[in-house]
Amino acid sequence: MYRAGHKEPETDKENNERDKQMRNFKKPAKALPHHNRQGKEKVSSPFIRRSSAIAVGAVALGALVSVPVAAFAADPANLGEISSDSLQVVTDPDGAGTLYTLTEDVRVFGTVNMPNDATLDGNGHTITAVEDSAHRNFPGPVLASFVGTNAAPAKLDIKNLDIVTEGFEGGSNSGGLLNGVYMYRAGGSLSNVSVTGISHGNGTQEGNAISIRNRVSGDDINVPRAQVSLTDIDVTDYQKTGLLLDGNLGFTVKNAHVGQAGGPQGQTIPGMSSNSVQISRGASGSVTDSEFALNNGSAGTSDGSAGTAVLLYNAKNVDFNKVNVKGGATAPDYGISVSNVSNTIDTAFTMRDSVVERPASGGTGLGVDGAVGSVSAKLIDTTFAGWTTETEGPVTRTITETAPIVTKVDVKGTYHASRPAARKLRIDLTSFKLGANQVEAKMLVWTIKVDGRHAATIRQHAGDHDVWAQKFAKRTGTHTVEVVKNGFSMVTYKVQTR
Repeated sequence: MYRAGHKEPETDKENNERDKQMRNFKKPAKALPHHNRQGKEKVSSPFIRRSSAIAVGAVALGALVSVPVAAFAADPANLGEISSDSLQVVTDPDGAGTLYTLTEDVRVFGTVNMPNDATLDGNGHTITAVEDSAHRNFPGPVLASFVGTNAAPAKLDIKNLDIVTEGFEGGSNSGGLLNGVYMYRAGGSLSNVSVTGISHGNGTQEGNAISIRNRVSGDDINVPRAQVSLTDIDVTDYQKTGLLLDGNLGFTVKNAHVGQAGGPQGQTIPGMSSNSVQISRGASGSVTDSEFALNNGSAGTSDGSAGTAVLLYNAKNVDFNKVNVKGGATAPDYGISVSNVSNTIDTAFTMRDSVVERPASGGTGLGVDGAVGSVSAKLIDTTFAGWTTETEGPVTRTITETAPIVTKVDVKGTYHASRPAARKLRIDLTSFKLGANQVEAKMLVWTIKVDGRHAATIRQHAGDHDVWAQKFAKRTGTHTVEVVKNGFSMVTYKVQTR
């Protein structure tokens, strides 16, 4: 069984039902009806301009004329009824598939279904998923990929796009199918994408901001491996999971920021155990330069399970580098939970040069659970703060000894004169020792002049001690001895010889 106090987000029954329903998303979503001002029924569009209406019954595909139907991996109508001035469609410059570019912000009442090998360029615009009195329950994902086959995964690239919600605070639900971006049996990329408010603020087990699954159902991941890369991703106010990477999947994540779970307007969700990031069922890859928020434990769930910042559940090889786990959650039971209890895939988790922080004392920073030899965690130069227990389970920790910063310094020193006899002068020259992590730059050079003439040159390394002395003959008058340090005159002594 899974660690006490933790629960993998969905049961197999929930997964199977969800996967069954999600397969239907490769078909065009039916438009939801609403009424115009005259009270006549009108077909709504998954894409609707903010400031203009769509003619009744019109299928606006004017922007698609230049692209032959054969150029599409699927009928372009699968995107729904699209206003001709909201979308630009051309053959992708990479020579494969189709490039869809938004020309303005759009509002949707249903899922935007993408054909295979498509690229959606938001062009800095926003897709707003809307619920209102006529459309109470958003029917599933906001944006969905094509579904792959047993021969190969589908492919979808998304960039420069913001996804938000409107009217979701009513507390409805989407039958467990609510996602912001949903890629099922698909790979591809997300770049410069933000997803906000994929939540109804209730305890329904749905609301994944970004969900990428490559499997048949449950733990059956016998499908062709998919690859996905995510760069510059921002997620906030999701209901169940901020970023979900699941199944036979290879991934790279760079500069991702996932905030704390919450309602569509950031409010606390009762009875919900949320995770900022879930990596599960054989998914393998790296996360760098990213930050994931803590989530509170939720006593309202049936088993008292706790939310986390990072949940690894039957994952494979996962490497974190320069990842911060922190946030404002005051009662997280775990910062990171790594579990492998029901899968034959061994889990290896590495976290380096990272920080796991909690604002108030309590909980466990990193918990590792599983059969002996099935799961391991290695921490390299990773620090913990605020946790009652920093780590538990098979965890090894290494701190790399860093070479000290070494500075070069010029040798410095001092002098001291004495008169051991009536006509004799002695000068002691001493150079200072170097400090810690210092190396010698320029030597210290002393020059002794007697009666204006050069008498001696003494060069010193750090820590040297030298003596210059001279006895003058009787009745030779008054002599001058000058001490010069690195070319600068320091002092002149007079010696009388009566």
